[in-house]
Amino acid sequence: MVWPVRLRLRTGNFITYPKIADMGIPGSGIVLDAIARIRNNETLLRKKSYFKTMGDYLHISNGEKISFREASPELLEEIRRKMIRKRQRELIHTLLALLLTLILTALLLWGIIFLVERFLIPG
Repeated sequence: MVWPVRLRLRTGNFITYPKIADMGIPGSGIVLDAIARIRNNETLLRKKSYFKTMGDYLHISNGEKISFREASPELLEEIRRKMIRKRQRELIHTLLALLLTLILTALLLWGIIFLVERFLIPG
């Protein structure tokens, strides 16, 4: 006989489910994973955050006024150029990796075809 297990939610409600792992039912791992996720989500809801709002942060930071620097047009242009260069480098690296992968795949397929024709097909 399989004994049910009760899971108490934060709302006070209970979920009752059988001990599925003991039953050997296909797909029981998925159900157990869902139950574990529910439990983890419940614990996350109970956890308190250190800073709920920016006002709390400002209050904790001894009331010091936080000032954000204004960006000049020259600084914005420099940031823009750096971002464009970075994106171009990433694109080049991605294309080189793709090209190398295609070449290696073609060589691998050619080698397999060559070996099959040479050793498996009588001729």
